[in-house]
Parts: sequence; structure tokens; C-alpha cells
Amino acid sequence: MRSFIISTLLLAILMPALATAHDFEVDGIYYNINGNEAAVTFRGRYCNSFYNEYSGSVVIPATVTYNGTTYPVTSIDTLAFYFCSELTSIEIPNSITEIGQEAFGNCPGLTSIVVESSNPKYDSRNNCNAIIETADNTLIVGCKNTTIPNSVTAIGNFAFERCEGLTSIDIPNSVTHIGWYAFYSCEGLTSIVIPNSVTEIGVGAFEWCTELTNIVVESGNPRYDSRNNCNAIMETADNTLIVGCKNTTIPNSVIEIGGGAFSNCEGLTSIDIPNSVTYIGDAAFFSCVGLTRIVIPNSVTYIGEGAFCNCYGLTSIVIPNSEIEIGDDAFYNCLRLADVYSYIADLSRVSSGNRQFSLDNGDYSRRTLHVLQGTADAYRADVNWYPYFGQIVEDIFMGDVNGDLEVNIADVNAVIDIILGGSGNTVAADVNGDGEINIADINAVIDIILGRNAEPEPEHDWVDLGLPSGTLWATCNVGANSPEEFGHHFAWGETEPKDVYDWSTYKWCNGSYTTITKYCTNSEYGYNGFVDNKTELDLEDDAAYVNWGPSWCMPTVEQQQELYQNCSSVWTTKNGVNGRLFTGPNGNTLFLPAAGGRWDGSLYYVGSYGYYWSRTLYTCFSRSDLAYNLDFTSGYVGCDGDDRIIGFTVRAVRVSQN
Repeated sequence: MRSFIISTLLLAILMPALATAHDFEVDGIYYNINGNEAAVTFRGRYCNSFYNEYSGSVVIPATVTYNGTTYPVTSIDTLAFYFCSELTSIEIPNSITEIGQEAFGNCPGLTSIVVESSNPKYDSRNNCNAIIETADNTLIVGCKNTTIPNSVTAIGNFAFERCEGLTSIDIPNSVTHIGWYAFYSCEGLTSIVIPNSVTEIGVGAFEWCTELTNIVVESGNPRYDSRNNCNAIMETADNTLIVGCKNTTIPNSVIEIGGGAFSNCEGLTSIDIPNSVTYIGDAAFFSCVGLTRIVIPNSVTYIGEGAFCNCYGLTSIVIPNSEIEIGDDAFYNCLRLADVYSYIADLSRVSSGNRQFSLDNGDYSRRTLHVLQGTADAYRADVNWYPYFGQIVEDIFMGDVNGDLEVNIADVNAVIDIILGGSGNTVAADVNGDGEINIADINAVIDIILGRNAEPEPEHDWVDLGLPSGTLWATCNVGANSPEEFGHHFAWGETEPKDVYDWSTYKWCNGSYTTITKYCTNSEYGYNGFVDNKTELDLEDDAAYVNWGPSWCMPTVEQQQELYQNCSSVWTTKNGVNGRLFTGPNGNTLFLPAAGGRWDGSLYYVGSYGYYWSRTLYTCFSRSDLAYNLDFTSGYVGCDGDDRIIGFTVRAVRVSQN
């Protein structure tokens, strides 16, 4: 079931074709003239030009006279009574031989339907309160009081559309076919039993049945089943789930989730997709507004167009490291989406559709894309990813199964728990990316712990100055190869150098110092009042950590203060470069070049000022637009706050291992 059509689309297609006003009205019934015959129709140019033009009890006459001419009434137009919510009963004369599609759609108040007994084409046998095509025994119009006779073989397209008062219906064992949208938006329907005679169920047959909690397919059905009491309808031969509800549990034998299977299932708040599923169909979870988190397993190779579109409550998505195709609008307009965790290591393995994470309002500032270490640059260069996130951070570690940002024996135990049937992050647990979770993944975690598969961290020299905290300082700046080289200049919280340093290019704002999007303690500086109360850089925003590896980070302001308060320092020149030489309590020395600072597109104060970022936000006077830095001249050394946008150098630290 890979095609998906919604009834509103059909209505949009039908309406232009019906764009003619009614020809006349007699006794509250509207007609069009078709040659020598009359057709009952809606009032006005379109079916929704007026609402409830028909209400109460309507008896359609066999003939009608207009301007002296008597016409036999032979048909009821498509959508003739559509949206007539106050219509309660209808009587069809024996002259009617044609009833158009959805003629009585969206008539939730309808309780009585009678077809005159001598009608040659239609009947309402056994006082069933329905319209049945006599020749092929197809029920084409039902209501909340309908009883389906056991001679009916098919339930037609839209037969019970928006019959909100329908709470239960017995489908007899004579029925073999249930048509498109047959029970669409029957919001009072709580349970359904599919008899073993049914061999065809149309698209959207039970869509938007928001209160549906119990779905059973009788045993012995040759085409469908509801295995393992799953509260769903499965196509047995190809293991495709085609109809689900808010109480569905997807069996681990399911391979495909069909198009529209859970569409508009508003009561669905969570769903576990097993590792057997390879295909999630178009609009499979469309407008499941109660869903808050979804984990796509490593087995999935296709996420359909609009699969999770309009899932307004969705806040978190986990995407596996697999060769996967993501369709157009797959996660479109997920308004509350805050975090996407992508384990995709190689984006060339992904076929991405258009607007896959797009929002109608275009505001992505509060969204974070979490990616594997070393992959952020690829995501920032991919137009299918970077435009839809306010920030992209490298905080996923391969092998970190329990999510504590470390890879150790606890992650081995986490994989074992999942193998034994426990809960956990099954995407992270598939460490070797083969789509299965087994002993090979345990071995993969152990390899990472032992460093067998890891690239060696680059060596950087450090000096122990004998400081009280034991802090070890790097002997050269990040981006430099010797103590007197300047290295790179970074804006605070950015991990790459750039050409222009100002608020318009700064990563953590929307163009000005009052539109900050991360590291903000005062709403006056935050974008739309944003506050996260973060006062120290996350590791993914630490230039030392990102560029040099996990043994290094930028110093805190306290570590910088400890440096100049516990060391003597002098202004000096090293290999022709001005700077300040610090001598520690143990006699060891550290040289910091006066590398100046970058703002706009220029480098200032080279040789006369040194500026070195800390990892600490400057919060004095309730500021959020400044960060602490160590600054010095020939006659001064101390810590102060400067604009986060300025490009300063970074001297990394590592903690003593003693």
C-alpha cells in the first residue's frame, strides 16, 4: 500500500468540475436540469457555498415541476448533501437511478435512510438505514444507525464518511471488500472486527478514527491478520501493516508500515518501530499530533513522503546510520521538534528529499542537530540539513550506547541488556551498523574502549607550572605549531576561524547582540526572550576540544586567574614575537604571544595586546553578550569580558593525570 490519497484532495479535484450553480429550487430542494431530467444538487456554485441547506427530514420527490415543465428526478449529484450536519433523515424515491460520490458525506446527524421499495437500482433492505446498490450488493451510504445486512458483499468508498455518531458496527461475513475511506473520520468508533471473508481494504478505510482502540481480524482470513493481538491490520503475505490505531503494537515480523497506516491517529503518543521494518510508507504517521519521540531503527531504508508531516508534538527524532532514502516533506512542519539525533556517518549514503525538516514559519533557532564526532562539517555543507537547524553539534560518540558521552564498560552492559530484550537506544546499540544487535556489537564497543579502531589523538606538548589545581597548559595556541605562532582566532563558542567577525556572522545569534540563541542568562539578550542559563561552553562548541581532541579544552576563567595570580610574568620577545612569559611556582615557563584580536575583517593590536578566550560566559551586570578572556599588554595582565563575536586566540589546558 504505497499510494496515499486523502479525501480532501478528492474534494479539491471534484469541486472545479462541479462549479455550476443550481438551476432551480422547489420546496427547499435544489435541482439541476439534465436534458429532460432533474438531479438533486447542492445550493450555490460549490458544495460548500452554503452549509446545512438541507436539515431535518428530506423526502425527495419522484418528479418536480418548474416553469410549467415536469421533470422526473433521476439522480443525486456528487456532494449534493455534503456538509449538511443537521440532516436527520432521507427518503429516496424509486425514480433515482444514480447517486454520485459522497452525496451524503459529512452528514453526522443522519439517523434514518429509506429507499422506496420499488427502486430498480437501490434498496434499503431489512430496514438497514443505508443505501445499497441492489445488483452488486454494495452498501454506498450508511449512517450511525445502520445495520449491515448479511447479504452485503462490499462497503463502498466513503460509505460512512464522517459518521461521528457511529460507535460500533458489525461487518457480516458476507462482506469481501471495504472501499476507500469507507469509515473515514468516524471519530466515535472504538473497535472494529474484520471478518475472515474480507479480502480487500481500501486506502484510508479507517483513517482519522481517533477513538479506535481495538482492531481484530478474524482468524482464517486469507489475506489479512492481526497477529500477536497487535491491534492493527496486517497484509499477511508481505508483512505490511496497513491500518493502526493508538493502541497498536507493531510486531517484530512487520517489514513495511503502509502508506497512511496511522494517518491522523491523534491519540497515538508513542510507537516502537521494530528492527524488522525496512519501509515506512508515504504519510504513514501524517498528523499524529500526540507523538513526542520517534526512533527510526537501523533496518529502515525508506522514509516516505510526508511520513511524519504535521506531527506537531514531536520533539525528538533518532535517525540511524544506514543507507536510507528520506522522502519529500518527511518531517515537515513538526512545530515542536527540538532535537534530531543523526547517526549517519556518511551523507553520501542518504538520498534526501525536499523540505524534509521544513517549517511553515521558518524559525529553526531552537532546533539542534546532534551528529557523530567529525561529521558536523559535512552536515553544515548539505542543503538538505543545515538550513533547518539553529545549531549542529558533534555530541554523539560511536559506542556511547547509554548516552552519557563516554564509551566504557557501561555501554557493553547496555548492549547486552538490549540483546536480552531490555529497553535502550537500539540505534546506538548497533555499533557496527549492520542492522542487527548481537555479540558483534559488544565486540565493537570493546574495540572502541581499547582504542583498536580509533585514530590516535594528535600529540600536543604541555607544561606543568606547579599550579595548585594541577592544571597543565598547552605550550602553543590552537592552530599553531610553536609557542610564538599565533594560531587561529575564534569567535567565542565557534570552532573554526573565518574571514569576518561581527554579529551578522556569529553562530549563536540571529544577527545582533539581542538575538542570542545559545549561552544566554538574560532574556533581554535572547532571541524572542530565549534563555538557557548556560555559562560554560559545551564541548562541541569548545575550539580546543573540537580541534585537538578530548584530552583538551579551553580554560575556565578561574584557571586563567590561577595562572596569573600564581605565576610571575614579564613582557618579553621570543623569536621576534612580543608576548608575556609566565613562570610557575616550580620554575617552569609558559609563553603567550601578543596575537591581537580580529573583528570585522581585520586583525588589530598585533604585538601590543594578547587576548585569550576562556570557556566562561561573562555574566556581570546581567550581560550575556560578553565572555571572559585573559588579556595582557606590556604593563598589565588580568581577566575581563569582551564581545563574543571578536576573534581571539585559544590556549588549551588539560588536567594533570596524577
